Amino acid sequence: MNYQLITQKTAEGRNSYIQYIKLMLYKNRKDLFDLLDFDAEAPFMEPLLYTWFNAREKKISIEQILFGYIAPDKRPATIPVYPDNNGIIYLPGIGYYHTNITVGPVDYYGNPNSSAASLLVNGQAIEATFENIYLLNNTAIELCLHNNPLLNTLFEGNEDLAVEDTVSRHKQHLEKALAYIREFYPEFDALLHATIKRVVLFKSQHLRSFATILANGTAFFNVQDSHDEVFFCEDITHQCGHVIYYAVMFNKASFFSVPPETPIKQFNKRPGDGRTMLGAYYSLLPFLFSNANFYRLYEAGVFSDRQLHELLGRFPFCMRKFKVALEDFRSGEMLSEKGRSLWQEFEQAFNELDEKVSSFIYQYDSSNQGYDFSYENFLLLNPIDSSLAIK
Repeated sequence: MNYQLITQKTAEGRNSYIQYIKLMLYKNRKDLFDLLDFDAEAPFMEPLLYTWFNAREKKISIEQILFGYIAPDKRPATIPVYPDNNGIIYLPGIGYYHTNITVGPVDYYGNPNSSAASLLVNGQAIEATFENIYLLNNTAIELCLHNNPLLNTLFEGNEDLAVEDTVSRHKQHLEKALAYIREFYPEFDALLHATIKRVVLFKSQHLRSFATILANGTAFFNVQDSHDEVFFCEDITHQCGHVIYYAVMFNKASFFSVPPETPIKQFNKRPGDGRTMLGAYYSLLPFLFSNANFYRLYEAGVFSDRQLHELLGRFPFCMRKFKVALEDFRSGEMLSEKGRSLWQEFEQAFNELDEKVSSFIYQYDSSNQGYDFSYENFLLLNPIDSSLAIK
């Protein structure tokens, strides 16, 4: 894969996105825009800004989102802030305030010492316990410790997503997977840190892991109790791969010869395929990243025993999905020259990797798998034995 090309396109898209957010903020809240450092990237890469601009209901205030990015000597004396249903008030770049108030607004009086800030309701001080944000080891990527009202609008239904319990159980698995990626897949690691600002761990029986432009810069991982760093090695590259792809494809229409929202079934002749052209094309780069990462980890001998068995189940599952995704665009009739050129990069990367691994990774039976890989299902058809593939 031409990582130099992807890095260049990611940087271009990222810069275009920052300019777009600056313009949106200038048009909507010039008073706040003027308080920010125009040359700093962090305020305009804050994922909740895009969420706020596109939300029908502004569940928290834009002042609450930006307060932590304003230099202390320029910060407003007080701003309105809003808690979640558990009384937790989140300010990006600052932290969490645990209160017994579940309905806002609350008047927030900042302090250079965040734990000494004051919170008032109707002029009366309320008790609040402060909790710092958490940055994942050796990164500037924030791990959400709690949900917040604005972010919660991106989830469907009223399911308890168990964010706190999932973080407690799986934080070490996530950090271990990130360390493996940093060591064995530095090309992806660099792209990851250029685009990902926040990750959310949750547990759901109905939702899948996802990324969305509506929280650009955030990856959402649906983590089950049995998952460990093998799961994260796939899901990080896949979900964060979507976020990287949002930057690469910032000018979406330029990749297609038809409107990006055209149903893909018009071309792949699968009546049940409900995706748009854009949605289908978005799957290509994440599959490339996941498969390349699996191969790096396999070559390095990172995993053994049960974890190696799981990797050797996930790897061909993702390779097969990558192949199907490539076939959707083989005719090229729906792509512009730019889109076809990128598709050819993906196909070449797939063919080169397939040639290296086809002798051993397709030995297992994946016929009982659904849309997402299930190691539990994989075990039913492929019990662990002493014949794990050897390089």
